[in-house]
Amino acid sequence: NGEAWEAFENRVDEFLSELLLAVKEDAKTDLIRDVVLPGHSHKRVLVVTHGGVIRQLQARTIPELTFRDSIAPSPGTVTVMKLLWRGGQWSVVNGKN
Repeated sequence: NGEAWEAFENRVDEFLSELLLAVKEDAKTDLIRDVVLPGHSHKRVLVVTHGGVIRQLQARTIPELTFRDSIAPSPGTVTVMKLLWRGGQWSVVNGKN
């Protein structure tokens, strides 16, 4: 019967919140700077998931993109998203399928 939409959104949002906490912990600071400069702390994260979660991550990080508008990646492919915490929200610096 599947997961309720609200539960799905909450699960993806919780992941993004936990990701921010991990980055803050690594940087040993309470503030993530608006610009990431070479040599500053960054974190690589491997996420193995299905296309629905990828579409929701895109919708949450790409302005004016909704889940319905995002394109599902083909099964068995890799999607790379470089995220930046800026202005109190995550944004995609670059993304590719």
